[in-house]
Formats: sequence, C-alpha cells, structure tokens
Amino acid sequence: MLCLIFVVISAAFPELHATQFKDLIEMVNTTDKTWVYSSTTNRTDYECAYCTKPGLDCTQHHCFYEYEYHYSTRSAQTQETREAILMDQCPKHVKTPCILRRKGKQRIMKLLMYYHRDHHCAVYKVIGLTGRNEGGFLQGMTQRSLLS
Repeated sequence: MLCLIFVVISAAFPELHATQFKDLIEMVNTTDKTWVYSSTTNRTDYECAYCTKPGLDCTQHHCFYEYEYHYSTRSAQTQETREAILMDQCPKHVKTPCILRRKGKQRIMKLLMYYHRDHHCAVYKVIGLTGRNEGGFLQGMTQRSLLS
C-alpha cells in the first residue's frame, strides 16, 4: 500500500524522492526472496513471481547481477536464470539508477523510481529501449518486508 501511495505522489511531484545507486544495490543484494507484488505487464497467467540472487559483482558505477526468476502458471512452476547490469546512471535517464537486461533481442530497463529502506519495498518503471513500454510499473518487496 505504501508503494502504491508513493506512485501517485511521485507522479505529481517527481522531485520529492530521488533514488540512489545504493538503494538499487540494497534492494537486490539479499538472500531473501524478492517478491513481485504487482505488475502492469500483459502476462496475466504469472502467479507468485519472485527473484533470488545467486550472484552480484559490483564496481563503483555498475554491478553484474545474476538472478533466478521464479513464477507459476496454471500448468507449471518455472525458474529462469537471468543476467542484468545494475547502473547508477541509465541511458537517457541519467538521474535514475536502473537494472538493464536483455529479453531475446530486446533490451529492457527497470528504472528505480522509489525505494523504502525500512520496508524494503521498491517501485520500478519498466521500459524497452526501443521506446516501447514493456510493463508500466512493477512493485517488488523482499521477503523480510512481508514478514515485518
């Protein structure tokens, strides 16, 4: 709920909360599951989606990030190994940290729009680098935030 309230406020006043690269690293650098709380993606058959982090290797301005994406559909549970780069300055969005990854030939950017340090809750804006919107907003929470 807190993330949803922020989406409305940040749309009206985007300068109120600037995210930092350390926020992005803190969100993904956990041994807990990072649950996808809600998404505006067109995939309505995904249920119980979450990520786990097997690897994170950082330098000063970017990190190489390997993660497992888990989700269920009506017919099966699926696990995909994915790779991405965490960047402190995104292409065309230099004031916003992001996760950059490939989906086939398509490159996807997840801009970190909001991060709540106490609740470990993040809101990402997902954009394809071709300019096509790949899924609107995506909210994620670590497992520890759901338990507190």
